[in-house]
Amino acid sequence: MGLVKLKESEVARWDQLIRIGKTSEVRELLTRLSLSSVPRKLVCQVSRIGCRVGVPLSSVKLLNPLVRSDKVNVKATDREMMEYAIALVFAGSIEEGLALLNEVDEDSIPEVTLHRAIAHFNRWEYDRAIPYLEKFVQYQSEGYLLGVGRVNLASAYIFTSRFQDAKDVLDRIISRAIQEKNLLLEGYARELYVQVCIFSEEAKTSIRDSIDMARRCLSDANLVGRLYVDKWSAVAELKEGNSVGLRRLLEVRDRAIQIRNWETARDCDFQRLSFTKDQNLFDQLFIGTPFPEYRARMQRLFGELNVPVKFAFEIDSERPGVNVKSRPWVDMLSLESNVKNFKIKAGHLFHRLLLSLTRDFYVPTNVNMVFAALHPKEYFNPVTSPQRVYSLVNRFNMEMDEAKVPMQVEVRNGCYRVVSVGCSVRLLVYSEEVSAARSRLAAYKAGDCINSAQLAKEFGVSSRTAARWLREAIGEGAVVSERKGREIYYRVL
Repeated sequence: MGLVKLKESEVARWDQLIRIGKTSEVRELLTRLSLSSVPRKLVCQVSRIGCRVGVPLSSVKLLNPLVRSDKVNVKATDREMMEYAIALVFAGSIEEGLALLNEVDEDSIPEVTLHRAIAHFNRWEYDRAIPYLEKFVQYQSEGYLLGVGRVNLASAYIFTSRFQDAKDVLDRIISRAIQEKNLLLEGYARELYVQVCIFSEEAKTSIRDSIDMARRCLSDANLVGRLYVDKWSAVAELKEGNSVGLRRLLEVRDRAIQIRNWETARDCDFQRLSFTKDQNLFDQLFIGTPFPEYRARMQRLFGELNVPVKFAFEIDSERPGVNVKSRPWVDMLSLESNVKNFKIKAGHLFHRLLLSLTRDFYVPTNVNMVFAALHPKEYFNPVTSPQRVYSLVNRFNMEMDEAKVPMQVEVRNGCYRVVSVGCSVRLLVYSEEVSAARSRLAAYKAGDCINSAQLAKEFGVSSRTAARWLREAIGEGAVVSERKGREIYYRVL
């Protein structure tokens, strides 16, 4: 009996199931689907559905044989290239996906400009996304995608503080959505309108009225829509001077993590920081968000806070293992450690693996992200790339185990993370590429005077090692030595 091909009517049924909120049912159907049963005329539709229900790796597997084929007689269409690029972006291979999107002819497929913008959204590059979105909404005369484009454009305007432009776009979206009785689109537009009310004087509607209208429209929507409204309701309370808003923001943060909406969790910390101006929270958010545009925005808005060079990231133990006398630490830049047998070479695959897993404190690192960090000049292959990552992780864990280093890389829910074994481990994570010598001085400001004993105590190393580090710092121009009586001190430059 031959393979039964997927029918167009079945794909249409999946689309309807998604529209009524049954995404988990479609996700289950897709995970059981034999990719060879999908006729070529349906691969783009099936790929898009995979992205919509949260299984973009299935979409990558479906389209990779067409887009990355070595066969002379197999050539992907622009539409197939675009869908493959969208799947890559959703899966975490943003650089490769954006490069492919830029190859697609926007005259033949104007929609590609929307997806270029969304790829930039994933890196918090809203300024770069705006021209693509403005072009896209000019191309589209009507339909669902026009609404999507306008909502994203309004969001970008808000992020870049162009509140009047955002209000103008939102007024058009809301007017159109009311005419078409599209409560979901109206709800998302009103949720954005709440932000305009909170952060500017452009809106004529009160903050509370805007929140009530957004909540009414999104009452039957998915969890994410309601989560957004609750977040801005908490921020509005804070703006009104009600400290209960801080507790509610933390509650929203916890709910966001439960439904794996990582960027909402990050934004809850950002909004808390806006009101608390807490230096430790600033350090965590700054170091734990690896996007230059996001960090630049933090520096603009929180200029009174100090920009950190490093952050001590704690990994708590969740399982028994080796015991150590003092708390283990690993410097992620210099790879120095107080764990005797921890020996990894700078730039080695093991080092790059650890860096990739400590880059973002909010978003779990999936196989696409790890592979892109390990092999930035290679294309992701859905068959061989995951196996290469898994093999490397396996080798890393075996070496750490043999050396009795209390650290492993664990795979959970398709994502990789560093875990400790038997005790908590402190990882010193850096915001930028700084030299090892300067990294050790990150806790000190210019003009501070230190000696080898202080440095030895801070890092838990011998005075001899600390003295060597200070000699290296002199060689790099990070400190100068000064004599005070019989003592030699080092002044930080």
